[in-house]
Amino acid sequence: VFRSDVVAASGGDIEHALRAAFDDAAKASLSLLVIDGLEVLLGIAPGDAAPPPPVSPDITRTLLALLQRPPPAGRRLAVVATTSSPRACAALGLSAAFHAKVAVPALTLEEAQAVLAASGAFGGGGGGGDAENGAAASAAAAEMLSADNGVPIKPLLRAVQLAKALSLGGKGGGGVGGGGGGAGGVHYGQTVSGGAVDPEAWRVSLSRVGLLREEEEAE
Repeated sequence: VFRSDVVAASGGDIEHALRAAFDDAAKASLSLLVIDGLEVLLGIAPGDAAPPPPVSPDITRTLLALLQRPPPAGRRLAVVATTSSPRACAALGLSAAFHAKVAVPALTLEEAQAVLAASGAFGGGGGGGDAENGAAASAAAAEMLSADNGVPIKPLLRAVQLAKALSLGGKGGGGVGGGGGGAGGVHYGQTVSGGAVDPEAWRVSLSRVGLLREEEEAE
């Protein structure tokens, strides 16, 4: 997996990193290379709301050349790329380098809750009562999501990862929901080591990735 955000944040030579990733993938007889976050790699803002800004032509040319380069004889390489800016990538000529495009729809609130429960970020890994508490905490956490237009999966997973990292400071127990509904009183922040995140860390994380419900912002 080629993590565009990690490479971009490292400040290294992106073109060199791309070539190295393709070269390493081509060493095996059968390989799958995933380029996660094309928009980050190219310096495009996530989403297609605005026209794409000027990007590095060198990076674009390098990526196009690598995508069109056949693997060595006797070896097979499949390349999958993810992006939240498909129209911007198409304008740069990148879409034509792939054989197929698959749209990933945003999650419903119920699906987002299932993702939160499966992540283990809100407890529930011990079975029995722990599982019930984890499910209730995940439901309460999902109620804080802005879901008018669906919940995009990547920002949701990013929020979970960020909340876990923020919770390493250990604020102790807390509740999600409060006076907003039936989820009040559910506590999931007791132990970060057990996978539970701090409720305030969850709120901050949702705000940072743009998924915090407006009512929660106002509180």
